[in-house]
Amino acid sequence: MNKALVDATRHYCQRHANSGPLISTPVPGLTLLRRTSPAAVDHAIVQPLLCLVLEGSKEVDIDQRTERYNAGDLILVARNTPTLRRIAGASVAAPYMSIALDLNIGLLSELIKLHDSAPVSPPQDTRAPLLDAMRRLISLLDDPTSLAALGTGLLREIHHWLRPTRAKRPQSPPPDAKRSRTTPSGSANRHTK
Repeated sequence: MNKALVDATRHYCQRHANSGPLISTPVPGLTLLRRTSPAAVDHAIVQPLLCLVLEGSKEVDIDQRTERYNAGDLILVARNTPTLRRIAGASVAAPYMSIALDLNIGLLSELIKLHDSAPVSPPQDTRAPLLDAMRRLISLLDDPTSLAALGTGLLREIHHWLRPTRAKRPQSPPPDAKRSRTTPSGSANRHTK
């Protein structure tokens, strides 16, 4: 896990703690969550989303399968999906903390087309640059001028690292993942530390 990303997110959450466990940000579609106790089951239809669990754990039921996501797990939801979710691991000493970013499917499609027209390149580890781009975005949340200048580019970069490349699509999990799972509906992927 990217310690600088965890620290930047924790500091932002602490500065905005009086807004409750769900912390909105100046970036549309970017939400932080920090809980110091487990939460009951929440029913939702989740839109295309990237969720990175930074601390603690959560359980998500999709298509009658329950998955537990722990610190370092990255959850990708590719389409609107009905889910049941609950914060399973959270305490004052070890809170649950995550980042959720709504995905821009149009931007992902644009980036896929751009990369499909380029020569095939060998698969690359995209986890480290993805986490670094997320860290840089979180670090700008309290700096409106820099966020206005750089935020759109960082969101584009995050989507760039999420896009499936021709080299990745037909193959097994990326080299940086211990596990990569797709639910039976193909709606969510899980990449772990």
